[in-house]
Amino acid sequence: MPANYDTDHVVTVTVDDIATVIDGPDTVYRYDLPATGIIEGWAVPAVVDQIKDLCSEYWPDIEVVITADERTTEMLARTLLNKGIAAYSSSVLHKDDPPQPVESYPLEEPQPGESRAAVYRPQARSGASTLLTLTNAAIAAVVLLVIALSWWAISSALPGATRDTRAADETTVAPSPVATTSDPETEETVDNEPVTVSGGGLEMKTPPNFTLTARPDGAYTAEGPDPDLRIVVAADPVYGVQPQAVEAEVLRMVEEDPTLTLVEGTGEGKPVEYIELPGDGSQVNWTTWVEKDRQFSVGCHSRGEPTYAHKAACRMAADTLTYQGER
Repeated sequence: MPANYDTDHVVTVTVDDIATVIDGPDTVYRYDLPATGIIEGWAVPAVVDQIKDLCSEYWPDIEVVITADERTTEMLARTLLNKGIAAYSSSVLHKDDPPQPVESYPLEEPQPGESRAAVYRPQARSGASTLLTLTNAAIAAVVLLVIALSWWAISSALPGATRDTRAADETTVAPSPVATTSDPETEETVDNEPVTVSGGGLEMKTPPNFTLTARPDGAYTAEGPDPDLRIVVAADPVYGVQPQAVEAEVLRMVEEDPTLTLVEGTGEGKPVEYIELPGDGSQVNWTTWVEKDRQFSVGCHSRGEPTYAHKAACRMAADTLTYQGER
């Protein structure tokens, strides 16, 4: 860290099992955001929002130094880096170039009669509550659905799929010592022709063996043999709202949500694409556009890093998704 760096631009975040302490221009104690919440993912957006609120005058030109266990540090640092914020563990600071000393604060609960400034209690700060303040209810409804779809529930008993298929291919093919003539009737055939799935007026093409299931929120989920992938699709009415206005609200949502990152080169008349990191290790690649008074949304939700097969399946769905009307 440069010796002449303005310490007001450096934020230290200390996390343990009791609370998260954010120290910058002011000091904030968040007893509702323990390390377990950050590891599980649900507390990450709130921590980032708190940092942004505390350093709104400098955002995003700040550095965040994290003091926590390895998993907590990795989760916070990855989210901040995806938003363009410099973030790193306090353990990597150079010994002969330390940050300016700051007063340490205990994480224990205050004693009776003791007061602490800026102690925040649990409060709801979800994207849903923000979106409900939009002046146009139609825009709020279609953008809210995208937020509502962004979660992943995976059973611990779910077997993990092998991701390095190239190595598997190399080890399963062996030369035959004797030349033989294959019998066309005995050759194994692989059915990889796309199929059409439909439901609720939605129709699209997917790889074989995918099924489309309705969700309570009006969207649909397409799932196939790969347990690490699901494709969420929706076609919500915009009730005459201009496509440019819907796109502007989506871009605003991506800009304000620390878990979302815009894919460069999208929007401006083309489908908007952005990546969501819910915080549980999964990743959602979203594509959304407006066509014929409907906002189409396709979410490629991978359990981990999306594979090429995941991307190809989702691209097929996005390229062929149409709304045929209720039948």
